[in-house]
Amino acid sequence: MSCTITLADAYKGYTFDQDKIITPEETVGRFKNRLKKMDLDILEETVRIDNGRLDIPIYFSVCGRDAAKIIGTKKQMGKGGTPSQSEASAVMELRRIAASAAVVTVLNMRGPHRMVLGSFGANTPPPAPKHPMHFGRPKDRK
Repeated sequence: MSCTITLADAYKGYTFDQDKIITPEETVGRFKNRLKKMDLDILEETVRIDNGRLDIPIYFSVCGRDAAKIIGTKKQMGKGGTPSQSEASAVMELRRIAASAAVVTVLNMRGPHRMVLGSFGANTPPPAPKHPMHFGRPKDRK
């Protein structure tokens, strides 16, 4: 399997308190549109939870059923300088945590003996690790 990575300029299109390529509204929109295409219940809703006392908008991204099963939490918090930045922060936290949990879940299902470490793009398969990595609770380790 080969992979080509091309680096190019990425001009910032949103610079209010942050340097981003796209706006927070577009980030949230893209995330929600991608979730619609999946057969998984990842995001139930986003909810603004701040009461204005600190003048910092704060959002929760509430996990859907499938995300809650693998993450172990029900919500993630996002904060930012504006409400739209806070909502984008909350959904990106959910994306980051759900992706990390999904990788660990897949590794647990495959077993540590199948994980192989090596250089990306090497022509030959890397050697198996001398000390297999273990995931899960200590009592599950062999």
